[in-house]
Amino acid sequence: MPVGWEALSAAACKAIFSHCGEGLIFTDPTSGQILAANLAACRLLRRSEEELRGLGREGIIEPIDRERWEAALAERARTGYVEAELLFRRGDASTLLAAVTSAVFTDSDAEVRSYLILRDVTTERAEEAALRASEQLFRRLIATSNEAFVAMNAAGRITEWNQQAEVIFGWNRDDAVGRRMVDTIIPPCFRDAHTQGLGHFLATGEGPVLGQRLELEGRRRDGTEFPLELTIWALDNGGQVMFNALLHDISERRRAEEELWELALVDDLTGLHNRRAFMLLADQAIKEAARAGRPVIGVFVDVDGLKAINDTYGHAAGDHVLRLVADAMRAACRESDIVGRLGGDEFAVLLAEAHQVDGIEASLAAQLGRTAATISYPLSVSIGLAVCQPESDHDCNLEELIERADQAMYANKAGKRSVDQGKNP
Repeated sequence: MPVGWEALSAAACKAIFSHCGEGLIFTDPTSGQILAANLAACRLLRRSEEELRGLGREGIIEPIDRERWEAALAERARTGYVEAELLFRRGDASTLLAAVTSAVFTDSDAEVRSYLILRDVTTERAEEAALRASEQLFRRLIATSNEAFVAMNAAGRITEWNQQAEVIFGWNRDDAVGRRMVDTIIPPCFRDAHTQGLGHFLATGEGPVLGQRLELEGRRRDGTEFPLELTIWALDNGGQVMFNALLHDISERRRAEEELWELALVDDLTGLHNRRAFMLLADQAIKEAARAGRPVIGVFVDVDGLKAINDTYGHAAGDHVLRLVADAMRAACRESDIVGRLGGDEFAVLLAEAHQVDGIEASLAAQLGRTAATISYPLSVSIGLAVCQPESDHDCNLEELIERADQAMYANKAGKRSVDQGKNP
């Protein structure tokens, strides 16, 4: 028995034609009139076969595509085969966008016929159009974003670079695209970590920084480094991994944070550490000295007669005195000493690296003496000093040290009063 098309009976061919899943239409190649249509074609065009039979091209193809279909038919006459996408008019007046395959053949009666295979691509093309529109919107948003957008491929080379990236990094798009990311915006100290992280992700799919909001340092084209905030995510683009990042310069925010932190830790009148900062730094210094087995010295300083100065010369004069005392304390202390204004007329110093009482009282008195000679109102301070020895004061803490220095200061103040009273009985 022969195998192949020759073995198919007319009934079998008709059954295949009728029940084929694709829309199939036979036409007269000269007039274009429909000779037969299968069930799938009838469903696509929403007409019965009786309604379709005898219709010409103008009966099923929308006017907007008829000229294009005539051109396609001319191509079919030359090659015997053509493909096109056409807009068809349905029986309910709606439209169908279909991919059309058409060819000519000779039937068993030696008659030349042509056929059209229709495939509905309405939804497919609508989804593609929506995707294109979404991509265009995304590109417009990225292009006009106030954040820098940078994309990188798996080879580590830059593939996208928006206008804001040009602004903050100093590279124009034409120069940036194609460059290695690691050589362009990443500071040298982070380059090894970047390379290792990229390799680890490509090998394992694990990326702990992906999707996280990070604060890192960036590098401009001129080599300057600056703080930036960024979010990185990875996408599978047709089997190729792409890395995308949104970044923005946070230099101004960092400066503002530092200014706020400074305001929280600095006495605004004298510029010394305020009470909060002094207690934090001094407490840490005492703990470090205890671990190292070093003694620490606490000094308490109180301005004498500040109320009298305020009452006699005015508060501006009192503030001036406090600033002069602060300046004298800076000059008398070393950079490693912690100097602060605890409040009002009270100051404190912690000498965390002193191995003995090393003349700070004399040094401060000398500084104040020189300062006092430049003003018209009295300037003096009372000083108290306490030492914390690691061998004997195992539980010495900052509060205890300041309390002992405060007591010593009051003893110094009381002694000066006794001397003054002795001079003026």
